[in-house]
Amino acid sequence: MEPKATLITRPCPVYCLGDSHVSFFSGTDRIQPVWPERSVDALPVFRTFHLGPVLAYNLHLVIQQRRQKKPLTEIAAACVQRYAQAAEEVADAGFQVMIYNAIPSEKTAGMRNGNGDEYVAVGSCRERNLATRYFNEGLKAYCRTRGWLFLENFDCFVFKNGLTDSWYFMDRIHLSQRAMPATLNRLRELLRELGIAPQVLPQPPTGLERWKLYLKGRGQRFGKELGKGIRGIVARRP
Repeated sequence: MEPKATLITRPCPVYCLGDSHVSFFSGTDRIQPVWPERSVDALPVFRTFHLGPVLAYNLHLVIQQRRQKKPLTEIAAACVQRYAQAAEEVADAGFQVMIYNAIPSEKTAGMRNGNGDEYVAVGSCRERNLATRYFNEGLKAYCRTRGWLFLENFDCFVFKNGLTDSWYFMDRIHLSQRAMPATLNRLRELLRELGIAPQVLPQPPTGLERWKLYLKGRGQRFGKELGKGIRGIVARRP
């Protein structure tokens, strides 16, 4: 599900630089190619630049907390400082800086995507979300000291119990375009001059309907894996 093109009063795009999560701002449920290959951007608000995994280290907080045996808040603060160094380079180049928060972590412990890439997750979903919350709070505080904007949507997709609402994800790690309306509403509050129209956040299905969708998805994945196995068996027949 992808949002309708958002009308803006003037063509003043927001340039989005980052790892694979920047693909969310392309307005499509696809991971965009790594720069310098041009991204396919469907929304007039954003221009995305997928720089590869260079910024993906910021969510290995739980790993470092366990290795260094330090409070999670201290680990997050150190990570914020390293992250801010990259943002300072952008500011020094004369750009107005806006930092996008780290999104919630999915409930699952890890996966491989269709390209064979491995997404490693350490700790429980609640642990990872708590680490992300500390990291985001640190980034937000840093932005205040520098007069930068901070775009946040983390709280839109986390239940009160600290778990993530996976309905807003396109896979087990990246947000889908179902999450875009909430994000655009937050951006609208920060940059009124863009003239972004108010957006309506799609609501997840009821518990029963969600369970049906989950089973349907599992069935489709099982069918694909079964098909691969059968083709492999046929291919190896003497």
